[in-house]
Amino acid sequence: AGGVGGSVNGWFVQDGMLHGKPRYRQREGTAIIYFSGQWKINDEDDLGGWFYCHHDSAASYPPNGLWSTDGYTGRDADPAPAVRVYETDSYE
Repeated sequence: AGGVGGSVNGWFVQDGMLHGKPRYRQREGTAIIYFSGQWKINDEDDLGGWFYCHHDSAASYPPNGLWSTDGYTGRDADPAPAVRVYETDSYE
């Protein structure tokens, strides 16, 4: 992610459930990934907004690949991130 959304870059861990899907928090930051109608990424623990989203609402986990800034009213969060979901802690 770039621009004002650059702070969402990094590793995330599951932090409970929300709307029947996993909710994630950034390991070394304040960002969250959550599902509310669609998958979203915000730079802080606030469900009222987001910088990035993915429209695959059928996915049980955050979708891999490029996300978008759809729904974010600013133009300063590009480029959107590419998300990669790992099922284990193999990155450590």
